[in-house]
Amino acid sequence: MKIRNRIIVYSMISSFIPFFILGGTSWYHYQATIRDNAFSYTRQMMTLTASDFEDFLNQLDQYYYAVYAQGLPGFLAELEDSPTGSVRAQITLNETIIRLWTFYGLSDLMPYLSIVSESGKIIYQNDRAASGDYHFSNSDWFRSLVNSGAHTGLSPAVCLPYQKDDGGTYITYAQKIIDYNTTENNYYFLMDFDTDVVDQLLSNLIQGNTGALFLLNGNDLIYSISPEPFQTDEVMRFWEQCRNETHSCQETIDGVPCFISAYPVSQASLNILCVNSIPELTAGVPDLKSFTLFLTAVSMLLTVLLSCFFSARLAKPIHDLKEVTLEVMRGNLEVTVPPLTHDEIGDLGRCLDQMLSHIRQLIQEKYESSLREKELQIHTLQSQINPHFLYNTLETISSIAESEGIDTIRDIAFSMAELYRYSISASDQFVPIRSELEYVRNYLDIIRVRFGDRIRIHYQIDEDVLESPILKLTLQPLVENAVYHGLEPRRGTGNLTISMRSNASSVEIVIQDDGVGMDAAQLEALQRQLALARQLTLTHQLADSSPDTASSPRGHIGISNVNRRLILRFGPSSGVQISSRPGEGTCVTIRLAGQEIASSHSGTRSV
Repeated sequence: MKIRNRIIVYSMISSFIPFFILGGTSWYHYQATIRDNAFSYTRQMMTLTASDFEDFLNQLDQYYYAVYAQGLPGFLAELEDSPTGSVRAQITLNETIIRLWTFYGLSDLMPYLSIVSESGKIIYQNDRAASGDYHFSNSDWFRSLVNSGAHTGLSPAVCLPYQKDDGGTYITYAQKIIDYNTTENNYYFLMDFDTDVVDQLLSNLIQGNTGALFLLNGNDLIYSISPEPFQTDEVMRFWEQCRNETHSCQETIDGVPCFISAYPVSQASLNILCVNSIPELTAGVPDLKSFTLFLTAVSMLLTVLLSCFFSARLAKPIHDLKEVTLEVMRGNLEVTVPPLTHDEIGDLGRCLDQMLSHIRQLIQEKYESSLREKELQIHTLQSQINPHFLYNTLETISSIAESEGIDTIRDIAFSMAELYRYSISASDQFVPIRSELEYVRNYLDIIRVRFGDRIRIHYQIDEDVLESPILKLTLQPLVENAVYHGLEPRRGTGNLTISMRSNASSVEIVIQDDGVGMDAAQLEALQRQLALARQLTLTHQLADSSPDTASSPRGHIGISNVNRRLILRFGPSSGVQISSRPGEGTCVTIRLAGQEIASSHSGTRSV
C-alpha cells in the first residue's frame, strides 16, 4: 500500500475513534469542568485580592513603625513630663505624622489618627479627628483590645463617635506602642480609614448581584458587603466549615447552591469570607451538548476531506527525497535536494543536502590536507637545522666555560643544551615521566641561577610513576607559569613543590607554589577557558573553534594548550585542574588516565 493511502486510512482511524469518544462523553463532563474552573478562578482571585489587602495592612504597619522610629516614645515621654514640653512635642509629633502621611501616600486613605492611653484618654489627634472630650474607656472594642493584651487589632465598621459626622463608616486599625520603659503608661496608635478602601480592595471577589463578602476578626464580624443581611452566627458557621474543608466549601442558602471560600490574613488575625451563587459563577456558559454533537459531525467530514488533501501534499516531498537518494546511490554527489516544505520532511531534505555538501567539502579538505602535510614535512626538515645548530653551539660554549673554569656559564650552557636536545623531536611524542622530570630539573637549574635562594624546589615523587608515559613538554609550561606568575612577584623566599603519585588506572601530578595566587575573577576566567577547551576538544571542534586566547588570563595560554593535548592523547578522563587563592598560591593538578597509563601499570611497558 502506498504511503498516501496509508496516511488516509490512519488519519481516519485515529480521528474517528476520538470523535466518537468525545461526542459520547464530553456533554456529561463539561458542566462539572466549567464549575471546577470557576471555583479555581474564585480561589485564585481570593488569594490575589487578599494579598492586596495584606499589602495595604503592611503599608499601615510600615507607616506606624516609621512614626515610631522618628522618636514616638520620646514624644510621649515629653507629653507626660510638663505642659511646656507637651506643646513642643505635640507640634513636632504632628509635623512628623503629616510628613510621613505624604511619604507613604496615606493622606486620602487615613484621614483620622489618634494616640490613646491604656486608660482611654486621648493624648494626640490630628486636625481631622477633632474629638472634644471623648474618652475611649466608653468604647467596648477598645476595652476588649486592652484586656486581650494584643499588639494590634481592628474595630467594627462604625462611625466613631468622636469624629465629625461626615456620613461615612470607618475601620480603626490599632497598634500597641512598645515603649521599653520610656513612658510611664501604655499607649495605642489608632489609624481610622474609610471602608471604601475595603470595598476597592475586596469587591472584585463578589460575582453577580447576590454575592456577599465578610471581614472577620476572630469571632467578630468587622465589615460586610452583602445585598441580604446575614446573621453573625451563620457567617461564623460558614467560616468554620471552610476552615475544615481547606478554605472552600459548597452550601445551599435559601435554595440556591453557593460556593464559599475563605482566606486567613496574617495581620491582626483577620479572615476574609466570600459567598457567591454557583449559577451566577457559571452564568453565560452555553449549553454545549448540541454544539458538541454538531462539532463532532462536522469534524468527521472535514477529517475525510483534509486527509485526502494533505496526504497528497505529504507524499510529494517524500517522493522527491526518494529520487535524490537514488541519485546518490548511483554515485552522483553533485545532486541537490529541491526546495521542500518547512516541516520534518523539509528538515530531512535540508539535512541530506547539508550532508552531501559536507561530504564534498571533506573530500576537498582531504585533498588539501595531503598537500599541506607534504609541505609541513619539508618545513619540519628545514626547521630542524636551527635547533641542531643551537644545540651544538651550546655544547661548544659549555666546553669553553669548563676549560676556563667558569662554572656558572658551564652549568647554564649545559642545561640549555639538554633542553634543546630534549625538545628537538615532536612535541606530542610520548616519553617516560622520568625524562620529562629530568627536562624540568634542567629548566629549574637555569631558574636557580637567576633567582638564587629566592625559590626553593621540593620534589615528592612516587617511584612507580617514573616509567608511566606522558606527552613531551607537558610539565615545563606549568612550572614556568608557577615561577614567573606566582613566585617572582612574591616578596621573600618562595616554595615550588612537584609531587607525583599513581594508582592502578591513573597518574596524578601536582605543581604547587606559595606565590601571589590569583583573584576570583582571574581564576574564574581561567577555569572557564579550560572547560571550553575540553568541550570543544571532545566535540572535535578544536581545530576551527579554539578558545579565544585574547580573553584568556594573561600568561596562562600554555595551561590551556597542555589541557587540550592531554585530552586529545589520553582521553576525556585526563586534563588539567587549577585552584588558587590570593596571597596563598596556586595549585595545578594534572591527571593522566587511559589505555597508555593502564598498560604501563600492568607491565606491558618496560620499567
